[in-house]
Amino acid sequence: MKKQSDTSPQTAEKLVKAALAALPAKASEGMKDLLKLLAKQIPDDDVPLFDGDILAHIASTHWDLAKERHHGDPVIKIYSPPTNDPRHHRTVIDIVSNDMAFLVDSAVAEVNRHNILIDHLIHPILFAEYDSGGKLKGIYPKDSPQAKAPGAVRQSHICIQVKDLLPEEVLKALEQGMLSALHDVHFANRDWPEMIKRIAEAVMNWRMPRPATRRVRLRNFATCWIIWKTTILPFWPTANINSKRKTENCRAKL
Repeated sequence: MKKQSDTSPQTAEKLVKAALAALPAKASEGMKDLLKLLAKQIPDDDVPLFDGDILAHIASTHWDLAKERHHGDPVIKIYSPPTNDPRHHRTVIDIVSNDMAFLVDSAVAEVNRHNILIDHLIHPILFAEYDSGGKLKGIYPKDSPQAKAPGAVRQSHICIQVKDLLPEEVLKALEQGMLSALHDVHFANRDWPEMIKRIAEAVMNWRMPRPATRRVRLRNFATCWIIWKTTILPFWPTANINSKRKTENCRAKL
């Protein structure tokens, strides 16, 4: 692949042009459209962090991941994209999944759990269209007519970049941990509406007027707190603010 001879500052337009040129010769129109959609998510200040080779590799990876998905399962790929510029050597974590709550926070938390600092993250929410045989036809922005078509799949396309080249053992541990975290997100989204319902019921029971005994109200408070602590609170770090004070206030009402 030829090295770019243009030494002027990188711009979004130049980046897209270089990335399109770096795609495989037989790249589909859908892959090219996806590249442009991903490029739109890059803030102007972060454009210099990319080069055409990296963006082309990310776009082709996300296209391939979307093609390989089955039954809504999340798919990931962790790799170091080839580049002619040593300044752009990095590790990339690409994730394609059905869009759902807690997804990005959980992915970021898993990266941080391995003491890895994130250099850049983009997260477009797009809509994929598959034919009756499960073949990917295209990926579209949310304001397009195709996004409103029956059967369109709302997908999260997450791209996390790490400035360092990670050792092989770290890559394997990160991949296993990320897959586990994404499956936990799936189960949390499946179960948490029911958990919220039970919390509401527990709160209502806890607030029952007399003749509810102190033991009954203590039991209901404990149930409410345990469900909240174990199923909801971990996904909202900001919920820890003043949590001790709120707990003390609740106990005071008992």
